[in-house]
Amino acid sequence: MKGTVQSSFEKSEAVTGRLESVEFMRFLAAFLVLITHCGFYVHERLDSDFEYWRRGSSGVGLFFVISGFVMILSSQKLLLCANGWKTFALRRLSRIVPIYWMATTAKVIAMLVAAHHVLHAEFDLPFIIRSYFFVPSYNPLDRTIQPILGVGWTLVFEMFFYILFTLALFWKLRPIKFIGIIILFVSAGSVFREAMLSMERFPVFYFLLDTVMLNFLFGMVLGELYQRKRLLGPTTALFAVVLGMLSIVFDVFSIAGGPVPSIISIGLASFFVLWGCASIEQSRRLTIPVIFVFLGAASYSTYLFHPLLAPIVPVLFKKLGLENPWLAVLCSILFALSATSLIYQYVERPITRFLASKV
Repeated sequence: MKGTVQSSFEKSEAVTGRLESVEFMRFLAAFLVLITHCGFYVHERLDSDFEYWRRGSSGVGLFFVISGFVMILSSQKLLLCANGWKTFALRRLSRIVPIYWMATTAKVIAMLVAAHHVLHAEFDLPFIIRSYFFVPSYNPLDRTIQPILGVGWTLVFEMFFYILFTLALFWKLRPIKFIGIIILFVSAGSVFREAMLSMERFPVFYFLLDTVMLNFLFGMVLGELYQRKRLLGPTTALFAVVLGMLSIVFDVFSIAGGPVPSIISIGLASFFVLWGCASIEQSRRLTIPVIFVFLGAASYSTYLFHPLLAPIVPVLFKKLGLENPWLAVLCSILFALSATSLIYQYVERPITRFLASKV
């Protein structure tokens, strides 16, 4: 198993300069989301009185910061290539689209064969088509803007970010300057979103005008700092990791001093956590256990497929008359991690490797 895990991580190491801490952060981001979602599934399908931990959504901000960081590092040489923009676009599409389409298709099939078990969605062909192509669409059932596969809303932001990155490479512009300016304008526009736009009539603009885009910019800034060897000292790095994680996981600064905007308590905190981990690892004071490196590599499959798998556990608990919500949450997490690791190992990884060889 160890050899398999190590070989699956070789490509990611090449991109991030052997930063295994990036893979651990990916695992952590997915795990935080998984914990909260499993609690929600148990609350919704087994015990409506069960109070679950909701802070796991902070993992999304961490994902976005990681994405901005990795894109800066992985695109460094592409700026010098005539067709670097094309290579970047094809790599991103081959990495993101096939598995997302598979997960979306699985959700659609589930809706057709077991509609009574699929909540928060209904069969609407135009809506489904828009979901496949990352077009923000209004979901009247939940009064939200998200694709048929709920967690796919984050990929809409990712694809928008990739489009901006591709344009920067095409025009031979420094991504952090070109994209940074656009992200700042988009984030500023979020102030006027509620007053000027209708979620139902203008879902694309309403959705994209969001300060969550600043997380990508945080990651890009960190990528630039890392490339210039601007690392934290061991003690400062440790404090950055500890305080950042306390903010991400427990929102301690809001508890201590009143509400703190999520772009700071999650986004900026993620920036410092990743900076601290990268600094500690580069000083050779941090070794990530290989299992977490593997789970980090599998985090994309975990993120996309866990909403299709984890709800099975509380449904089974209910049918069997088992009314222990905490045990149901634990079993949901373990089942989702195990199943999605297999999906990564035998589906995502072979497909990604095959497509990467063609780019």
